[in-house]
Amino acid sequence: MPMCICFFIFTLSNRKNMRLHCIGLADPRLFAIARVLGNSGHEVSGSEEKLNYEKQEELVESKVEVQGEGWSDRLVSGNLDGVIAGAGIGEENPELQRARELDVRIYTVPEILYELTRGKTRVVIAGGDYSGTLLSLVLYVMEYHNKHTDAVREKDGEVRIQLSEDNEFVILAGSHLPYSALDPVPQFYHYHPNIVWLTSLPGGDPEIARAFTDRVVKGGIVVYNEDDPGLKAVVEASENPVRKHPYHVLSGNGDGGKVVLDTPEGPMPLDMDDAHLTGHILGAKWLCQHLGVDEEDFYEGIYSYEIS
Repeated sequence: MPMCICFFIFTLSNRKNMRLHCIGLADPRLFAIARVLGNSGHEVSGSEEKLNYEKQEELVESKVEVQGEGWSDRLVSGNLDGVIAGAGIGEENPELQRARELDVRIYTVPEILYELTRGKTRVVIAGGDYSGTLLSLVLYVMEYHNKHTDAVREKDGEVRIQLSEDNEFVILAGSHLPYSALDPVPQFYHYHPNIVWLTSLPGGDPEIARAFTDRVVKGGIVVYNEDDPGLKAVVEASENPVRKHPYHVLSGNGDGGKVVLDTPEGPMPLDMDDAHLTGHILGAKWLCQHLGVDEEDFYEGIYSYEIS
């Protein structure tokens, strides 16, 4: 799990101020969410068996109340709007048990991320363990053209959460793995995306891919790697009324084994070292076009990415 946390914090979308309690703040993603919520004006408390002084200070800066260390059912009351449970929290936790007794709504981290992005166009990149790398490329191209986009991602050991009132899109790197024992389904099931980019068959399991594709919002978009036969079969067989946009994975077709793109301005060799970026660059182009970046501007953006 990531050890270092980085934040880009803005005001959350148009929701009433909520009273929330976070159980298990050692979970980096829950820690990040607690700070975002606190900085956004929500009344947030939290707990953990042991938090170092630096982390406690960061929470205080974000107006998150942490009362000592350890668990206590007294921290959970019936006037809470919800409890958010971190990845390491199980049914034996006394605070979780108290929340169930009081019928307080319990969220896991993927569930609260959906709630916080419900009013946005949710874009999920999934399929391989390199989804975060592809997300970074897409964000770079969007920012290069001043198309500001929200995002939830992990990069270089940091959890980065960027949420705002104004941005239409939020991009998430989706995982097919369960988040916790409390939430034993693939994390990306909770996101109900409007747009999906699938680079490969998630977990190599057609059933997971089928269920995820069916969770795309009706009328949404699925960009997918048609060179993965299992993924192609699942997407093309789906009866969910979505638009489907296949792309091919590219391999070296130029001097020195470089990938060369055929662009309106002529051949464009790619100097990126990451084979996942070069291989799936046409998927990135499709996705960026659906986010409002035309083809020519996309190529300009990735050229800038290469030399940055």
